[in-house]
Amino acid sequence: MLRAFLLVVVICGLGCDDEGASPDHAVSAEAWADALARMEALERDLAAAQDALSAVEASQAAAGMQLTDLAAADAAATARLNTLEARDVALLIDEPLTMDVPADHDTLADAMDWLQDKVLAARVTIRIADGTYMHTEGINLGHRDGARIRIEGNNDDPSTVVLAFDGAEDGLYLTRGGVIDGISGFTLRGAGEMDTSVGLYVGEGSVLRCRGPIVVERFAEGVMANYGSSLRCDGLVSQQNRFDGVVATRSSILRAYGATVRDNGGNGFQANYGSVIDAREAQSIDNGSEQWHAGFSARLGSVVEARAARSTGGSGSGFAANGASSVSASGATASGNGRAGWDVTGASYGEATNGATSMGNQSGLRAMDTSSLVTWGGVTVTANTSAGVDVGGNSSVDLQGATIRENLGDFGVNSFWGSFVHVGGATIAGHRYDTNMTPSTEGARNADVYTY
Repeated sequence: MLRAFLLVVVICGLGCDDEGASPDHAVSAEAWADALARMEALERDLAAAQDALSAVEASQAAAGMQLTDLAAADAAATARLNTLEARDVALLIDEPLTMDVPADHDTLADAMDWLQDKVLAARVTIRIADGTYMHTEGINLGHRDGARIRIEGNNDDPSTVVLAFDGAEDGLYLTRGGVIDGISGFTLRGAGEMDTSVGLYVGEGSVLRCRGPIVVERFAEGVMANYGSSLRCDGLVSQQNRFDGVVATRSSILRAYGATVRDNGGNGFQANYGSVIDAREAQSIDNGSEQWHAGFSARLGSVVEARAARSTGGSGSGFAANGASSVSASGATASGNGRAGWDVTGASYGEATNGATSMGNQSGLRAMDTSSLVTWGGVTVTANTSAGVDVGGNSSVDLQGATIRENLGDFGVNSFWGSFVHVGGATIAGHRYDTNMTPSTEGARNADVYTY
C-alpha cells in the first residue's frame, strides 16, 4: 500500500493535473525509471527514519531501566548505612562494663576475643572467679582500647585463681605497642616443658601494669619486658621457672618493688642490652644453677637498682654487674651465695652502701677488669668463705667506713694486678692476713693502698 502511494506521488510529480488525471502527452520510459528510483530512495529514507525512531525508543527504555536500577541501588545503600549505624551502636561500649569469668565467658581468652571488635569508651573490668582454667594457647591481651581494660582475679589470694597453660608457647602476652590498664590476683602456671615459653611477656614497645599480686611459675622464663617495653609489677612472685625469674632486655624498663623471685634455674632478676630493672625491697632466693647466674644481674650496658633488697642462697653472686653495667644495692643483704656478695666486672660499677651486708658468700666484695665498687655509709663483710674483698685487673674499691671482719679465707682484703683500694676509716680484722698490701709510699705489691 505504501509503495503504491509513493508511486502515485512520483507519477503526479511527473505529469498529473490537479485532479490526478493523466495529461494528454505520454510518460516516457526514462521518466518512469527515474520515478521508480526516486520512490526507492524515499523508501530507504523512510526506513532509516523508522530505525532511528526505534533506536530512540530503545534508548529511552534503557535509560528508564538505569533509573530504576539507580533507585534500587540507592535504597540498598541507605539500608546498608542504617545497618552499619545500628551495628556501630551495638559495638560501642560507652558505660562501665563488668564481665565475669566463667559466668559470662568460659575463660579469659573468650572474654578478650569477645571484646576484639568493640569500641571501648568506658572502663571494662574482667573478673575471674576462683578456679583453674586450662588453656592450650597463650592469651593475647592486645586491644586498641586496652588502656580501658582491667583484669582481676582474687587479690587476697592469687593462688585460688589459676590460669594454666598446657603446652602453650607463652602465658599472657602484650605486643605491638599495646597498652592495658592492669592485671592482678591470679597465678600463671606453665607446663614446665617448653624451652622458650614466657609466663608474662610484654614486647615491642608495649606497656603493662600489675595492680595487685601476680604469681608466675613453671615457664621457661617467668616475666619478660622486651624490645623497648615497660612493665610494672610490684609484689610479683616468679618461681620454679626453668631459666630466669624476671628479665628486662633490649632497652626495656621493668619495675618490681617488693617482688619475690625464688627457685628459678637461672638469674633471679636480669637486665641486659641497655635495660633497667628497679627492684627495691625485692628478694632473690635460691636462684641459679651456675656460678655466672646472679640474684640481681645487670649486663651489657644495663642498670639494676636493688635498694634494701635481699639476695640469698644463689648459685652465683648476689648482686652482679658485667659489661659496662651498674648495680646499686644500698642497704641490701647478700648471704649464702655461691660466688660473691657483690660482683662487678668488665668495666662496670657497683654500690654496697648505707649499711649493706655481705655474709656467708664465697667472697664478700669482688671488683675485676677495670671495674669500680664503693661502700659509702658503711658495709659489713663477714663470714665469707674466701676473702672479704677481692680486687684485681686494674679495678678499684673504696672501703671508707667498711667493716671487714672474720672472713674464712687467708685475706680480709686481697688486691692484685695493679688495682687500687681506699681503706680510709675501714675496720679490717680477724683474718690470717688482714691485707696482702702495703701502702704505696712503701712500694705496693701490685696495688696502691691509701689510708686517710
